[in-house]
Amino acid sequence: MKDLHWFKKEFSALISDYRVECKNFKNGDFGDLDRLEFEREDTSGYVDFWSSGWLNIHFINCNNFNDLINVLLSPGETTEKDKAFEKLRRILGQ
Repeated sequence: MKDLHWFKKEFSALISDYRVECKNFKNGDFGDLDRLEFEREDTSGYVDFWSSGWLNIHFINCNNFNDLINVLLSPGETTEKDKAFEKLRRILGQ
């Protein structure tokens, strides 16, 4: 299962030059929320993992405020989640 711990392990090398902060929120709209925020001068974003299986990825270019990726995916959208993580991996790897 993809969760905050999985993300840290899989993406740690790609976000090593970012300021990283983890946050946790209880009883949100989709259950408990684990959020990892990552930021540097030119780009910033966050990944939200809800206990109910919802996923949100938002990543922006800070120079022009364009969304590089912005998706909210339901628990059953497994293929779309994999594609979103691959897109984020490609963006971070540039």
